[in-house]
Amino acid sequence: MEMLGNLLDNAHKAAKGQVEVKIIGSSGLSIDISDDGKGLAQNQIKEILQRGHRADTYQQGHGIGLAIVKDLVDSYQGKLNITGKSSLGGANFSIKFNK
Repeated sequence: MEMLGNLLDNAHKAAKGQVEVKIIGSSGLSIDISDDGKGLAQNQIKEILQRGHRADTYQQGHGIGLAIVKDLVDSYQGKLNITGKSSLGGANFSIKFNK
């Protein structure tokens, strides 16, 4: 819930009007969340995973949500992949857990 809450909240804040969520559970669990916002520059992707760093300036926050997501994904031996541009035009956050 913590991981999805943070990612969905961020996608909602960044989106111009569309957020897409895909969940696949055939061989493990895969969750993809994309938005139609402005996306992320490559240098922002590494920074936003550090506590206190933010890519946005449009909402209040402390810059710890994505660091928490990364810590939780790592604790469950999953993989977090962030792409600066998705098929919708904004960022894509993908979490994968093996069985």
